Amino acid sequence: MDYHDFYQIRSNQVVFSDVKLKSTIRKYCAHPYQRPISARAVRQFEHLLEHLHRFPRPIIVDSGCGKGKSSQILAQSYPDHLVIAIDQSEYRLRSLRSLQADNIYIVQENCIDFWRLLSASDLIIDMHLLLYPNPWPKKRHENRRWYAHPIAPLLLNMSRLTIMRSNWLAYLQASAVVANQLGLCHSLESLPNLIEPMTHFEAKYCQHHVSLYQLKIINI
Repeated sequence: MDYHDFYQIRSNQVVFSDVKLKSTIRKYCAHPYQRPISARAVRQFEHLLEHLHRFPRPIIVDSGCGKGKSSQILAQSYPDHLVIAIDQSEYRLRSLRSLQADNIYIVQENCIDFWRLLSASDLIIDMHLLLYPNPWPKKRHENRRWYAHPIAPLLLNMSRLTIMRSNWLAYLQASAVVANQLGLCHSLESLPNLIEPMTHFEAKYCQHHVSLYQLKIINI
């Protein structure tokens, strides 16, 4: 099998409409996301606040962390920070739980609910990483991608620095359009194949010479 071709994103969306996207984001800014937050998410957030009260640290959020390779790298690179590792899957989080790292805090929860709780609090998030994005390549599913989801304005304003990585350049380019519309500074770059992979997916991409891209969004 040609794994290089296998890992490429295939989409029936050839043209991305900036006009439509900007109109969508204006609507989301005028009418914030109102879906009820789950009671479980609220309980987990309260536990996080208790933990931070006992052990105050600057915060890094690793959303969709999967098995936690990225969370481990972040915890080692930023030992003075608390890395909040969020994923819905208990199965994927098991390997991370076994590490018992003192500066990783694991949250098994829907990212959207937890993002809303973080944003509504007075917690300051130094960095937010989205290394497992939701491309939804079919054109009819565009509003499920993070940049076109109703949560987008809150998501991109949640942290001082947001880092998104993907092997789908158009996904990050559209995210940059939204960041620009929200008045946020951003930079988009191609990542060299010699980078240290932060996730298991990135390791596969690098192994099979699949191009990776990174979008940094700065909230001054």
